[in-house]
Amino acid sequence: MEQALDRRTSMGVIGNMNTYTQMQFADSLKDSAANGGGSPAGDAMGMGMGFAMAGQMANQMTANQQGMGMQQGTSMQQQGAGMPPPLPQAAVYHLSVNGQQQGPYPIQQLQQMAQNGQLTPDTYVWTNGMSGWEAAKNIPALASLFGTPPPPPPTM
Repeated sequence: MEQALDRRTSMGVIGNMNTYTQMQFADSLKDSAANGGGSPAGDAMGMGMGFAMAGQMANQMTANQQGMGMQQGTSMQQQGAGMPPPLPQAAVYHLSVNGQQQGPYPIQQLQQMAQNGQLTPDTYVWTNGMSGWEAAKNIPALASLFGTPPPPPPTM
């Protein structure tokens, strides 16, 4: 009777039936080993139960790890749940005009500036990832804003 009360108290402290069942199984393995084992059928059944318990424990650990990730603000997307990565942010460019830095400007605004003549192929630009300032005509993403220059006129 005292052992049953101890077990019930342990279960109440633990508060998790899976954990209690695992504890019971571990105790039964210890008792079986102390008594010299059992029958082959009993041993096989014990092994099967052990594998089942190991699977349950692995599933529980995975669920706990995922829950911890969610609590820490990690979404399932970031954990590789088959979701595509977020869309890349549109590049913005800084301009050097009369020795003064201007911007950043998105491509749409630079396109308008090129049409108005405020941005020329020789205007120096910079964006994240560039090691230094470059002429706009040398940046593939911006070179298309200026169109293709006409070929040189024929000589006569």
